[in-house]
Amino acid sequence: ILINLLFSYSFLSNNQIKGISNILKFNYIYQTKYTLENYNLLDNEYEKHYNISFSEIVDKSKQILFQHSLPFVHSKYNDFTRESTASKRLSNSDKKILITYGYIGLWKAIHKFNGSTNFYKYSNIYILSEFKRGLSDINTNYILPHRLRVNKQFLKNNPNF
Repeated sequence: ILINLLFSYSFLSNNQIKGISNILKFNYIYQTKYTLENYNLLDNEYEKHYNISFSEIVDKSKQILFQHSLPFVHSKYNDFTRESTASKRLSNSDKKILITYGYIGLWKAIHKFNGSTNFYKYSNIYILSEFKRGLSDINTNYILPHRLRVNKQFLKNNPNF
């Protein structure tokens, strides 16, 4: 059933996301508790029965979860830019760079996800931290010192900075 899920997807239901979470959880448990030899045995067993290795299933699951979660990154980006005064002053090219940082956060969350919690709550932390890192990296081009760049009162009084 899970193999059919991996090759035929357009929009994932909650049960399908739980199935992918279970795959990633099983992968996390197997990688942390067993040796590489045992993991290779698992790959070989899946290869015999399903004509695809378990590691390929895990990689495909991560790709599906990434593609499915892109709208989530965009919604978090919209929320972030609405709340952040520094992001309102960014140019369009800088905004595209910032959304790329969000994609990086999503990818990090997927690779570190162990399947034990809600994926969207888990990935929210990574995405927001990458948005903040991106905003900091983009704003380092300004001559303005860091203490003033982060001072909300200063930014409110001087909107041109």
